Amino acid sequence: RGSNISSRHILHDNQLIIQNDSIIYSGTKIAKGIYGSDTLIGDHCNIGLNCVIGHGAKIGKKTTICSNSSIGGFSEVGDTSYLGLGSVMINRISIKNNTRVAAGSVVLKSFYVDNITILGNPGKRFKING
Repeated sequence: RGSNISSRHILHDNQLIIQNDSIIYSGTKIAKGIYGSDTLIGDHCNIGLNCVIGHGAKIGKKTTICSNSSIGGFSEVGDTSYLGLGSVMINRISIKNNTRVAAGSVVLKSFYVDNITILGNPGKRFKING
């Protein structure tokens, strides 16, 4: 069952920040920030069952991360993005706003363009979202 996080900010060891109205389902593991970098989950995010969010990761507002997905440490996901079921981003990867990562895709490099779909293993730009 999901937990609705509705307080302004939740701080854990001054290194994990979960902002307004995010929903995080059971089994998800979120590492606290290390080396002076907070782990941040933005407003109105939806994080599915059994996900893993690495240390120092930044998740933009209104982002959905489907069940069994993993985001490596120090990675960044832009606002209104979507990571499909079982997708993976390795450490220190950035994707921009309104990016869609297809189910089961493995993102091994950063994509610095908004409004794209990433597909496959390794993940490649499939199309521009319109």
